[in-house]
Amino acid sequence: MKALVFGGSGLVGRELLALLSADMSFSEIISAGRSVVHDLDDRIQQLTINMEALDTQPELFASDIVFCCLGTTIGKAGSKEAFKLVDLHYVSRIAQMAAAQGVACMAVISSMGADPTSYNFYLRTKGRMEQAVCATHIPHIIIARPGLLRGKRNEFRFAEKTAAMLLPVIEWMMIGSLKNYRSINAIEVAAALIQAGKERHNQIIRTHELKLLAKKYLSA
Repeated sequence: MKALVFGGSGLVGRELLALLSADMSFSEIISAGRSVVHDLDDRIQQLTINMEALDTQPELFASDIVFCCLGTTIGKAGSKEAFKLVDLHYVSRIAQMAAAQGVACMAVISSMGADPTSYNFYLRTKGRMEQAVCATHIPHIIIARPGLLRGKRNEFRFAEKTAAMLLPVIEWMMIGSLKNYRSINAIEVAAALIQAGKERHNQIIRTHELKLLAKKYLSA
């Protein structure tokens, strides 16, 4: 299989590339982004791209599966519009290009609570992104909705750091449907995306299911 990864410099993207590089069922792995990701395995081909000019690079999408791990925060992006550009418009355009080039499967990271009608700007944007991806009618679409992501980030996020300290105290009380709001390690999300991609199911995968898929992949 040939895999194309967007967002390889991010928390989940880095873990995803590391897993793909060790998975011999993937014969070719391309990491496409606006900046270079350092210390990648030799099996991974890096391409620096202009996200505003994806239309000029249709050959980039000659892949069996596209993994989209793009995501930012309003604080890092600088404004709501800049956040939407990355988390909605870039992801939507990637899906449109993948569909146009006949990509069979796309896996994308969203968020628990994503809802296009939400009053919360972040969750509304994620919900609209999901709608846009599904509207492309790629044969197999996988949407991951993890809870709080754990892992070592390149930048400090105060709110996430605080939540990560508090959640272990209360997570044992989060049962039933609340299990999907528990925190999850980035490597688990990455492993679950690969496993779901291999199984080729159309599905929205929440935290509990992500953990099960990750266990299945990592124990194989």
